[in-house]
Amino acid sequence: MYRSNMKFLYIFYLILMITPEIRTDNEVKIIAIHKDPICESLKNNNGTQFNIVAIGTTSKRLLLITKNYYVYDVPINSLDLVHDKLHLPTKPTPIRDKYPILFNSQGFRLILSARLNLDAYIINDGKNDWVFFGERLKVHYNIDTSEVFTKLVPYDKKNKVFVSSDMPRHYYSLVRVNNNLFMSIDRYDDDSDFSNMSTIQTEGAKYSICSNPQNTRIRMEKGKCRSGIPVQWPVLKGFASDGKFYLFSQKYIFILDEDVYNNQGEEYPVQKISFDSFFNCAGIIPASNVITKSYFYWIMVAIILLLVILLTILGCIVVPRGRRRMRSSFVNGKTGDNQTTEDIFPTSTKYKKSKDKICNKVIDAGADSNGLLYSFVLAIGRTKKRVLLITKGLDVYDVPADSYDSSKNKMYFKYMSTPMKDKYPDLYHNPLFQSIKNNMNVGIMYDSDGDWICMTTNNSKQAINYNIDTSEVHKGFVLSGEWPEILISTNEPCKFYSIQIRNATKANILSATALWLTAYKCKNGDHIINSDGIEKVTDFRMLCFDYDDDYILMIEGTKCDSKKTLEWLLASGFEKKLQ
Repeated sequence: MYRSNMKFLYIFYLILMITPEIRTDNEVKIIAIHKDPICESLKNNNGTQFNIVAIGTTSKRLLLITKNYYVYDVPINSLDLVHDKLHLPTKPTPIRDKYPILFNSQGFRLILSARLNLDAYIINDGKNDWVFFGERLKVHYNIDTSEVFTKLVPYDKKNKVFVSSDMPRHYYSLVRVNNNLFMSIDRYDDDSDFSNMSTIQTEGAKYSICSNPQNTRIRMEKGKCRSGIPVQWPVLKGFASDGKFYLFSQKYIFILDEDVYNNQGEEYPVQKISFDSFFNCAGIIPASNVITKSYFYWIMVAIILLLVILLTILGCIVVPRGRRRMRSSFVNGKTGDNQTTEDIFPTSTKYKKSKDKICNKVIDAGADSNGLLYSFVLAIGRTKKRVLLITKGLDVYDVPADSYDSSKNKMYFKYMSTPMKDKYPDLYHNPLFQSIKNNMNVGIMYDSDGDWICMTTNNSKQAINYNIDTSEVHKGFVLSGEWPEILISTNEPCKFYSIQIRNATKANILSATALWLTAYKCKNGDHIINSDGIEKVTDFRMLCFDYDDDYILMIEGTKCDSKKTLEWLLASGFEKKLQ
């Protein structure tokens, strides 16, 4: 009875919501929504005057400032990353009303009166959101405290294009040199005070943006483009949000993965869309403003009938499902924090993708243009305390050891990932790590001193061992020199496996993708710090299937008796059994 009453109350509520104003002359007036001329000018750009001074996202908001001094300040979820659309549901506010202290400040008024090139980007200092204006006359405005700071600086003729970043204290910049478009990321130190106008940012690595002949994929290269074609995008403004670049030119918006900068040399797809498809302005009801009253009543009757049918169907579906759910919870016997795997990691694919985009990248592995596996996993390992997964974008999952269900071969990420710069700042900001982070092999190890992240390169002098539990950075291990190696974490202290894909000609084997395996152990005991380096337990040995493809054999020769080499595309791994 209660459910039935609620249905009719809901119908009545809907009728009230959709009933327009009824006029006395038997006509119904439909209220039209006025267009937003500022948004329409952005949407229908079509190569006309570019009207964006700054655009960017922070953890709280998306800001867009136009050249005619209007401000859109909308929730962060107004940016639809799935469909690449920016929804601007409300009209903008004039900057004089939105930020009166900024507008009336001497520095900002000087920028306006001198008709200086108004350029800006959005940045966060870890606590507050800021807008940085100006080239010759710099104006820093704290949005959250309404404070303004000003300084006159020497003119920089580099003609940088600023690209706002959602990472605190970071921004990207683009500059064109000799027909090459270069990108770099600049950062302020963690203790930087943005009110101190003398604070100098640290410039990051500068890479040229290169495309394939079809202009469908791009990569970053040091120096000039050698293996690709320099892109000719006339970028005027841009921002990065949740792993995506949005770069605005006069006519188009270029969309690409932010990891293209972090993974120098790797190709990523690029998409080009129009301003019209990106900006979604406040809607307008396109119907006629007047309809007859009798026709309106027929519409109401049809809507009510459809609602009754829909609610009846929903009632038949929801009630049995609710009963089944109650029985299931009783059988599972959930109490307190004892959760089922469905509670920890829902089985709905749509839910997973919308909930954790980093996890979705981990799942969606595939082969690159060379036929080699592209995996988003840099390293994964399981110790007695935790499961650690590090992505190539340098995000870290650190979950309890029981998050891996060995009986079902499933990994449950109970928590969202954390950027390495926030989780392990001592490691991330280490100069040696910064120099090797784009070209390193990583393994997870443990000993009696704690859990470790071990990083190696093909340069014997560039290796790091990082103690997760003490946040200490130590000199790393020198491997055999037979680079490259894929490190496989084990559950034994001071030990990991290593797999190679050897060249067919040099190895005199039948396959260019055959796998070779060895193991490394610490010298002089099971302490990583006190060990005298690391050594191979055996030489690399070839992996083969038996004749029936039921077992895998490790042989000392260079040819499999069965002529069936192991040719799996591997990127990382860990040992299943825990001792």
